[in-house]
Amino acid sequence: MKSGQILYKILSGIAAGALIFATPTVYADVTLAPTHPSAPQTLAELRVSDPTEVARLPRFDSRDYGIITPVKDQKDSDLCWAYSAISASEAAILREGIDPSATKDTLSLSAEGLGYLRHNRAADPLKNTLGEITEHAANWYHTSGNSGDGATVLSQWCGPLKSDEAINMNTAYANTAYLMERAVCLENAKDRDAIKRAIAQYGAVTFSYNNKRECDYYNAYNETGSSAYPHACTLIGWDDTIPAEKFQPGGAKQDGGWIVKNSYHSLPYFYLSYDCGSSNLVAFDYAPRDLYDYNYFYDGRAQDFGLNVKGNDYAANVFEAKKGEDGKSEFIQAVNVGVNGKGVTCEIAIYTDLQDAQDISDISNTVPAKGTLAVTQTAQFEHAGYYTVTLDTPVRIEKGSYFSVVAKVSNTAGTAAVRLTSDNKRTYFFKDYWFKSKYAARIKAFTVVQEEEAAAPPEGYTYPYRIVGHRNAESQQMLTVNAECYQSDNPATLLCAAYHEDGTLAGVESKSVIRNAGERFTVTFAQTGKRFQIFIWNAQAALQPLSEVYAIP
Repeated sequence: MKSGQILYKILSGIAAGALIFATPTVYADVTLAPTHPSAPQTLAELRVSDPTEVARLPRFDSRDYGIITPVKDQKDSDLCWAYSAISASEAAILREGIDPSATKDTLSLSAEGLGYLRHNRAADPLKNTLGEITEHAANWYHTSGNSGDGATVLSQWCGPLKSDEAINMNTAYANTAYLMERAVCLENAKDRDAIKRAIAQYGAVTFSYNNKRECDYYNAYNETGSSAYPHACTLIGWDDTIPAEKFQPGGAKQDGGWIVKNSYHSLPYFYLSYDCGSSNLVAFDYAPRDLYDYNYFYDGRAQDFGLNVKGNDYAANVFEAKKGEDGKSEFIQAVNVGVNGKGVTCEIAIYTDLQDAQDISDISNTVPAKGTLAVTQTAQFEHAGYYTVTLDTPVRIEKGSYFSVVAKVSNTAGTAAVRLTSDNKRTYFFKDYWFKSKYAARIKAFTVVQEEEAAAPPEGYTYPYRIVGHRNAESQQMLTVNAECYQSDNPATLLCAAYHEDGTLAGVESKSVIRNAGERFTVTFAQTGKRFQIFIWNAQAALQPLSEVYAIP
């Protein structure tokens, strides 16, 4: 069997004082109907499919691909929003395949943990949020919320925790199981195609609706009276062929509805008519826990500042570099920006070694752009949310020096804005000149500490993907490979093969279809191999090597 055939075969098979809660009641997964014949037939096929094409299917159910975890019962809590966010997160992790050991039956993240941490958080590991109010709420179990607040907490890498992990605000950052890189917030609940694309791409989408009863085919739009209450669930698919008259009460105006994963054992799954309004539609994307080491941020508050602040289309955060010593250096690998608006262009600039006429140790006197311009980069975001932009060139920062992350956002509608929160007061705005604001922008810097900068592509490398490989700083036996797509004319997946020193195959991993410029591909091998090779594959072509096999320094 040739190496390409081997690769394809592998791809196809693919604390004291802490609060500890009993394992939530879990109910078995149920498949409602066979996969539509035109749909991807396996998870491997789903990962290389085009979400736009999948969204055109009359029926799609993420359970058919083994990426929907069993239903957990929220019992008498008011944490439906947390169960929804965690369920969507689990689906995204399995959909992307970032943890080869995780399956729908073994992956269990803590909704109670997210509910607790939404209201009870300690200062972040870098102490940039030290002293900030985090609403220490004793009654968090019966406090409502929404998945947008959950996304904010997860963007700080304060969770998600695994279900068997002790829930403790003092250890939550250290015990976070995965790192949230993206939360896509769909602004228009009536944009059915966009919601379908998000389900196809991320596995599931959170949402909220007004609920009054439990039934298998529900149309909340027809409910009357005032006894309905907001309830958050998870959209895991759709079926356009459901007859309108099947919905209760009173039928529906149109055929079809969403396939919904609930958080009550009394009705684990149900269909919800397209007639129904909804809100808080969020999809998630995660990275392995060891991809980054530190998260620099000031926006500790879970809720956004609600007013439109003039000038927050151009904002900057200034940070002191706090790591890197004993022969190791700290590098900014990525920037995360929280944005509002649709079709947003985000221009990012990083300045290092900031200088100011006054004491540099006083951040309030620092000019964000008065330093060395280390990198500029532009990214496009289709929807509002939190987005991670991997830098083409990592930026080295000296411990004790100051650096700034500047973000300018714009869109054709003039509605683009950097998200803000009201505490910390560390953000600068620019209007003819830089000035200190009363807010904290949702701008973050993700860093790694390592002995040397990640290896650059070989000389003369002309393929449409940029390949970067490096060993994990904490374990020389862990190989991580990042690849960024500069262009992708045909939907394809990247396969990464790692080899032992004797040249034998150590393992193969894959990443779902790469569509967007700058979209990162991450593979982690728990192997001793130090060499790797990238392959590209799609349904119309055989495996093709995308790079020569080369060693990682």
